[in-house]
Amino acid sequence: MMVEYKLYVGQILVQAGLTGMYIIVRIAFDNGMNRFVYVAYRQAVATLVMAPIAYFLERNDRPPMTCTIFWQIFLIALSGISVSQNLFFIGLAYTSATFTAAIINVLPIVTSVMAIAFRYEKVDIRTKRGQATITGTAICVGGAMIMTLYKGSTISLTGTLVLKLSTWFLGAASLVVCLLFLAAYLTFQVPILKKYPAQKSFIALVLLLATLQSTVMALIFEPHISSWKINWGIDLFSIVYSAV
Repeated sequence: MMVEYKLYVGQILVQAGLTGMYIIVRIAFDNGMNRFVYVAYRQAVATLVMAPIAYFLERNDRPPMTCTIFWQIFLIALSGISVSQNLFFIGLAYTSATFTAAIINVLPIVTSVMAIAFRYEKVDIRTKRGQATITGTAICVGGAMIMTLYKGSTISLTGTLVLKLSTWFLGAASLVVCLLFLAAYLTFQVPILKKYPAQKSFIALVLLLATLQSTVMALIFEPHISSWKINWGIDLFSIVYSAV
């Protein structure tokens, strides 16, 4: 029972940490930190943190790597981290922390639908688990709608109205596409982890591949060396906080 409770407490702590990340990273972006560079640095720090943990804890239990599994993990890293996080932080920069948090709270719904569609999960409304799934879905949808309608972008009838609307819609569209990629990232981990049941090593490899992918993307979209310089204040803190 204690192990089961730890899983739920862990999920709650992750959500609390993500809420703080929305605010901290938004402040860093407002101070001029480049979004693509941030994602690349973030994955690099996360890899440095996770790789030693995975190496020492699973050095005797790690299954052999095959080409098929490697490329599946490569695609997982590309969709679930490299592409989705860049879209996520574009959305965060062009909307607001409140709107971003509300939209991301819809992720369990999209993931559930995708998992059911690919037959990785089943929902039986006669069971408590099925009833909890449906209830949680309704709460997620209701909460996201309330948060979005309660707090949105500030729009004034000035000459910048079209610009504000266009950037807001760009940010919202980026978050919606990000949701789809994140749902795929979570859903398709199921068959891969059955073939490669070393979770920590799997995550470390995903982070390593995402670091390489994100660095290439950042160099393409932001080739100027000056953009790769970070200050020792909010920039560094946001990178380390979100990575860990």
